[in-house]
Amino acid sequence: MDGRRIVPVLFFVVLCLVVLWSVEQFAGNETQSVWLGPPLGRFAQFGFGFVWTTLFVLTGVAAGLIWNSRHRGRFLALGFLASQLCLVVAWSIAWSRVSWWGAGLIMTPLLLAAMVATVIPFLRISRMAGGLLLLNLVWVLIVLTVDGAVLSTLDMNQTQH
Repeated sequence: MDGRRIVPVLFFVVLCLVVLWSVEQFAGNETQSVWLGPPLGRFAQFGFGFVWTTLFVLTGVAAGLIWNSRHRGRFLALGFLASQLCLVVAWSIAWSRVSWWGAGLIMTPLLLAAMVATVIPFLRISRMAGGLLLLNLVWVLIVLTVDGAVLSTLDMNQTQH
């Protein structure tokens, strides 16, 4: 890849990492440790941070690939991605800062819909870029499953007291 094509990829990787940083600033990373308790909570903090960082870097690479494609639909695809990243920030805030735990659970289907809406044009433009975003979709489904299990445990514990 020549210099003219690597610059947009690096730009989008940095942009996605700034979004991730903003999620950490707004939402914090204490949520998983509060839910899961020690020692699993400490592992979750590391594991979630590592996975999210990797996924955001891959998202930046995917966005750079779309930008470099010169496809006529690239701006629409990148607009969908921008919307999805805004929802990721809102979703993280809902999970960690809103006092009602169900807020994050309500936001999750919205985020999943935005991710699917983003993956479709990405796949049409570049199979590799779309494939990189599919990893995000799979991860959010895994997180949704874990979050649902944690919330059901919290609900059961609250009803027993």
